Amino acid sequence: MHTNFVWNGETKELPEHQYVLFALPGVGNVGKLLIDSLNNACDSEELLKFQHPDLPPHATMKNGILTPPHLHLNKLTLPDGQILLTLSGEIQPLVPRGQYEMAEDILRLLNENKTQRLILLAGLSSDAGCEKIHVVVADEDTKKKLHDDGIIVSENQPEGGVIGMCGLLGSLAPSRGVSSVTVIAETFGTSVDTVAAERLRISLINYFGLELPITLDRTEELAKEIMKNYPEGPGALISKELMMPDDSFYQ
Repeated sequence: MHTNFVWNGETKELPEHQYVLFALPGVGNVGKLLIDSLNNACDSEELLKFQHPDLPPHATMKNGILTPPHLHLNKLTLPDGQILLTLSGEIQPLVPRGQYEMAEDILRLLNENKTQRLILLAGLSSDAGCEKIHVVVADEDTKKKLHDDGIIVSENQPEGGVIGMCGLLGSLAPSRGVSSVTVIAETFGTSVDTVAAERLRISLINYFGLELPITLDRTEELAKEIMKNYPEGPGALISKELMMPDDSFYQ
């Protein structure tokens, strides 16, 4: 195993849960914004950090502590009592091998802890006014289950595929014993898109029955906070090392 798991307590296993939500900074920052909003609204508890040698070598100050680069897994309790886990961060490994290794190690942990479904949240760069939600799966069993639930599964979007940790986790998950669904909101992609994040939230409520207690107003507050972390502008949300053709997107 190449990823170091740093648990915050003595218990080194995940609580009983059904879903894990995943997002990183990307196009429109829609998934990351939604997860940050949930973590704040539900007073989430960080369970562990994921560290990998290919993460950017930049330690940051967190609550007065110099903290190495990492992704983090949080636990939160929804108003209906359901336990939801969120996996997020500000960065991902800089090279493909590191992304693959980290994805493998995360999926192994989720499989060992009986995660029923990994839901990956992403944004797809589109023309202004495009407001579609695309649901993407990586195996026929999940596709059939979603169809049975009345959820339309995308057959050809995104045309350019998905790269980075989001693409690897989503595509590798079924062969590693974890069902995965990638939910993609179209966004103009030139800013932190709070409207697309809200569409993503509503889709999760409608598709999976999740009670997500956040409002657009609170999401907009967090969007302003997120933008402070990216002084280069919205383009800084997308890794310069992994730019792809216009028909692809990165999350």
